[in-house]
Amino acid sequence: MRIGLNVGRTTARGVKIEGTEDAIRREMNEVVGVMISEKGEGMRKRAREVREIVLNDMMEGPSSDNMMSLGDVGRSWPFERDSPLQSGRAVML
Repeated sequence: MRIGLNVGRTTARGVKIEGTEDAIRREMNEVVGVMISEKGEGMRKRAREVREIVLNDMMEGPSSDNMMSLGDVGRSWPFERDSPLQSGRAVML
């Protein structure tokens, strides 16, 4: 069951957040229905294609070079002493 500020509100796509078990059950049935359909197979196929493109681009090419350059900038940035960024600890905002 959904709780919180969004229950009763309408999303940008016009869907009203109901927050009931029946609403969640309907939503899950719809999602599973799409995923086992031909449309879902097409979505999975496209996701695999995008994955391959991204992996190839990460291994070589401008994206990989740009990410490495960005890492170099980050390592050279003058952080304050004992900064979580300096020590490599993650910072959640």
